[in-house]
Amino acid sequence: MGIETILIASAVTGAVASVQAGQAAESAGKYQQTIAEQNAATYEQKAERSKEIGERNVKLFNKDFNKTFASVERAYAFSGVDPSRGTPLAVMEDYLTEAAIERQNIEYNASIEAGDYREAAVISRMEGGLARYTGRQRAIGSYFQAGRTLLGAGTDIYAINKGYV
Repeated sequence: MGIETILIASAVTGAVASVQAGQAAESAGKYQQTIAEQNAATYEQKAERSKEIGERNVKLFNKDFNKTFASVERAYAFSGVDPSRGTPLAVMEDYLTEAAIERQNIEYNASIEAGDYREAAVISRMEGGLARYTGRQRAIGSYFQAGRTLLGAGTDIYAINKGYV
């Protein structure tokens, strides 16, 4: 077996290895994108769930508030106090104002949490796209590396045949 045969075999082996490494990198990028998409879908589900929980919490708060408010109204009526004027009216108005603020806080917190999950979904998709792109670029690079390996072997064989080595 001559030196040319060894150089060709070595170059072909190196070129095939480069291409296989590139294909593996591309496959890994695709896989990472798939995982990122699954994570993004999970984040979107969590965002919807956060909104639903916020709505449920507002309903629960309203139910509890209405019970308490009705109890306060009954207590005023039972004690003979007129809640439509004076201090009782001011207390009731404050109570209603605080309840409105609490409802808004519950809705706001649910909205913020849902927004955080939606943002995480976007970031996950971006990371998946980057992984896919990186894998594709590595695959392209592997073809150039394979070509360089084959051309290098060709150059070496030419140099040997011309007596330059």
